Amino acid sequence: MPHFTPAIKDALNPGVHNYTGKPVPTPHGIYVDDDIYLDVADTRRFEQAIAASIEAIFILLGESNTALRQDPISWDKLHELLVAPTNRILGLVLDLRKLTVSTPPEFISATITRLGSTWGPHCRTFKVREAKELAGKLNHIAFGAPWLKYLLGNIYTSLAGALRLNKSRLVRTSKAFRMALRAVRLAPPSTDGDAQRRTTQELPRGQSTAARSPTTSVATSATTSGSSNTRCPRPTYPRHAQSPT
Repeated sequence: MPHFTPAIKDALNPGVHNYTGKPVPTPHGIYVDDDIYLDVADTRRFEQAIAASIEAIFILLGESNTALRQDPISWDKLHELLVAPTNRILGLVLDLRKLTVSTPPEFISATITRLGSTWGPHCRTFKVREAKELAGKLNHIAFGAPWLKYLLGNIYTSLAGALRLNKSRLVRTSKAFRMALRAVRLAPPSTDGDAQRRTTQELPRGQSTAARSPTTSVATSATTSGSSNTRCPRPTYPRHAQSPT
């Protein structure tokens, strides 16, 4: 017999019945372009929840007309994602038997390997792309290990400090970087970033990288040699990042 962790009723999880004992509609949570919903093991409720999600999408985005456009629903994803007590959704593992949300072990292992290879004790420089990837991976793990978010502030502070130092150096030593900053400041407002993209494309080769720190808006660029490495005060990070079991 599988072990079931008993659910605890609270304000966020009031259950599937209202105060009169009647079933309540299945809540749907939209995350970007994914509709996420959970329900009790009842075929009728499953079918109704799926049908309601399909109808809602067509109401919002227009009726199906494949002669003119692609359907707004990913039918392949709908059929591939099985109804099961354990599922992988948005890169996280939801176990409805244990009532846990965790990060896949292989993702954690890959992140730990990256910490040791790219951000190990030998690290003296880092690329903006590497910093972005590190922050993204640790943030993803923090969904399944909430304690990790309290350690990320130190990492962000270290990265932002290094980027500020690099910007200061480039302002002093790179004419192309100063021209890029000036062009960005003088560019008219653009909601889609076209002006910034055009400015970047017009820079000499090896001079065009930009980054936004999680805490401070900064710009950084490669040096004239084509390297986009940034000398850094070493960021601190947890040795292990594990999801709850």
